[in-house]
Amino acid sequence: MSAPSVTLKDVALKVVANGWYVFPLGVKLKTPDGNLAPNGFQSASNKLEQIEEWWTASPDANIGIDLGRSNLTVLDFDKGEPPAELNLPATLTVKTARGTHVYFSGTSKQGDMHLNGVHIGEIKSAGGYILAPFSVHPDGPIYTLVANVGVEPLPEKLLEKLAPVREPVDASLTGAIIPRGQHDKTLFRIGCKLRHIGLEEEAIYNALVEICEKRCEDYGSDHLDMCRRKAQQACKYPVGVDGSIELNQGPDTKTPITPEQVQQVAEAATPLTITLGDDFLYEEIPPRKILISTISGNEPVIYEQSINQVFAWRGAGKTCLGLGFVRCLATGEPFLNFKSSGDLIPVLYVEGELPDSQFQERWRSIVGDTRGIAYMASIDKQAGHHYVSMATTDGMQKVENTLAELATKGVFIKVLMLDNISTLFNVKANEEEVWIPIQSWFTSLRSRGITVFFFHHAGKGGLSRSHSKSEDMLDVSIKLEEPEEPEVGHLHSLMTFDKARAGLSEKPAEIKLHRTHSPKCSCGGNQSIFFCPGDGVRWEHVPKVSKRDQAFQMFNEGKSIMEAAIALDAPEGTVRTWRTKWAKANGKPM
Repeated sequence: MSAPSVTLKDVALKVVANGWYVFPLGVKLKTPDGNLAPNGFQSASNKLEQIEEWWTASPDANIGIDLGRSNLTVLDFDKGEPPAELNLPATLTVKTARGTHVYFSGTSKQGDMHLNGVHIGEIKSAGGYILAPFSVHPDGPIYTLVANVGVEPLPEKLLEKLAPVREPVDASLTGAIIPRGQHDKTLFRIGCKLRHIGLEEEAIYNALVEICEKRCEDYGSDHLDMCRRKAQQACKYPVGVDGSIELNQGPDTKTPITPEQVQQVAEAATPLTITLGDDFLYEEIPPRKILISTISGNEPVIYEQSINQVFAWRGAGKTCLGLGFVRCLATGEPFLNFKSSGDLIPVLYVEGELPDSQFQERWRSIVGDTRGIAYMASIDKQAGHHYVSMATTDGMQKVENTLAELATKGVFIKVLMLDNISTLFNVKANEEEVWIPIQSWFTSLRSRGITVFFFHHAGKGGLSRSHSKSEDMLDVSIKLEEPEEPEVGHLHSLMTFDKARAGLSEKPAEIKLHRTHSPKCSCGGNQSIFFCPGDGVRWEHVPKVSKRDQAFQMFNEGKSIMEAAIALDAPEGTVRTWRTKWAKANGKPM
């Protein structure tokens, strides 16, 4: 008789015996089980009774390991086995769907791994989680043990080997091609070098334009604005001070620029970079990553490098919806009918309307602790308690400087949320001219790998209060409005996808946001006669059923045309047409 197979509950109990913290993911999923682990990896536990309860309720649930509380760092190699030249010690190793997980004790900063200038995977640790051995990848492969040995301490200086190599600054027109995703940083370094040797803003700008058009891969139509911003940033440093060193520490950044290189940047403008269409057909261009998809249909909604809008009349819940997306992206937790890709996505949310007291209440109850993944800016914390209009060069530059400052700390923002156009940009939104620089900036952010969400008010006709210029660039537009019969006592809105460039079959749905009160709440878990904002929220997603679908259901139940027309308050002729279509679809007599 064969021995009984190992269950996922057995594995979870074994993992907890190591002192690690685990939580249930969905069956064959990388995302947390929203019912069993409502707080994502923050729900992780090392209590045996909790593990028993979770995996009794869902025996096939995948196992997530909270790396921070488990004091672990895992090197996630994207493809195949770790490179032999790393000489990694014998430690717990797991084969994943496409690569390898190598476990070490001790926590570290999360980020990308590079070797010899090539990206080879990610460093995952505090603030993240992984799938435990024997979990099942969404595509079918099972995470299997390769080396079932003890977990060794993180080797000293190993992460230094995996850091990206800082190449010397090359300000020539004939240097290496600058790939997409590196235009901004590389041109900034070049601008700082030119400033270092004495060039002024206009000369730096002209040089950067020449270099960009000659060396930057797929630089985009907004490259002139990008070069202007980089020249302005570089000129914030005095002549003789290399500002790029602050962003790129290391002796290699001190390589001087030769007179020949300075001469090269003054050469005449070069033609457009073109590609033979036949060659373009076979060019290997990686698809955009999916950041958020629907739970019910598993359809992509929000992509990496996209521009997205949420618009609504005042009080319809734009900010609440936006903060729900923050939590979904930063913690991997599902909400409404949305789920994340499973990766934890760094987010910067810029809020320009609410006072800190109110914004903190919403952030606390909707977003909560993200373990250092989500960042925010509020109007009360700004100098003078106001923002410089982001429709101006100075306002855009403030955001760019913020992104650059976070990058120096190892935080690379992937999603920028701007709430909202009225308060942050302070423009006449229905005029085309004001959208031209905004559109250029948003597309520039997109080309650098940043996903943009902006929030906007609806106009009197219920449409977005803006010019078509703002709509042209959108990948997704989400509309919130008051339902026909709004419920009182909580947020209740009708959510519709007004635009989805990649296509989306998601139907309109009523969304509701209920305040919850835990025993730790100020009201002791029971809302008193005095208003209590609660210390948590519960989302409710109710797909809106059309009158036609309701009529079909009534016909299935044997109702007549007249009964359906009266119940649905619909014209008899319309209901008769629905009855004919229903009969044809179901092989019933007309």
